[in-house]
Amino acid sequence: MRAFLAALVAFSVAAHANAFEGSPGRLLGSAPSLEWLDERTMRVDALSTLRNDPRVIVRMPKSAETPWEIPVTVDARAIPDVERIVLSLDGTAAPRILTYYPGAAEARLSFRFEMATPTPVRASVRTQDGRWFIGGTTVDAGRGGADRKNTADEPVGTVRGRLWPESGRLRVIVRHPTEDAETPDAVGSRLEDLSLHGPDGRLARLELSEPVVRDPAFTFYFPPRSVSNPIRLVGRDSRGNAVEATIPAPLTQ
Repeated sequence: MRAFLAALVAFSVAAHANAFEGSPGRLLGSAPSLEWLDERTMRVDALSTLRNDPRVIVRMPKSAETPWEIPVTVDARAIPDVERIVLSLDGTAAPRILTYYPGAAEARLSFRFEMATPTPVRASVRTQDGRWFIGGTTVDAGRGGADRKNTADEPVGTVRGRLWPESGRLRVIVRHPTEDAETPDAVGSRLEDLSLHGPDGRLARLELSEPVVRDPAFTFYFPPRSVSNPIRLVGRDSRGNAVEATIPAPLTQ
């Protein structure tokens, strides 16, 4: 099955390279890598709609001081009926950064991730009717810079967060190390899933992969005055440890 999917992806990219190179919205000069596609996201018919689209905006600094905390905002609000957004890196061992299902939120998300070498960063947007649109940018990640903030005094799974109802902005920070951390209760684990819940059910959801930084911070955007406190954050890591919190929670950054 893996060999079949790899061959199918390679064929699809080759077949649609001209669509990217000839598109008025071409950003990076080449057809994107689709290595992040798997059995769950593979849609043969949808791949035939794959297009580079300037409405998919990926905002990042032109250069980053450190490679382990690179800020990014993806904004696909100009595309109607967004079902999911996949952030990915071309040509890396862990190409998928995360998948975002906005649900009741806007098709916009801000967070930080790790990147070992400079490479295109892509946002692939799938609409509810099965079409895919892609945008992206590049960043020159540095090799040095300041150390990351030490939060080892907080228990793993600690959540800090705040909602600004008037603007609809919600920011959460989850205390969790990366897979190679030496924290005994989190060795070999990473955050895999986070979702936000209101009184009427789930509001938005994230599926996370290796490039997401330790102690990650996410900013979600909802239509102004469309959500209110309290909001529940529910998640788990790759070892099955639960993350649960009620927002607002103390937020200092």
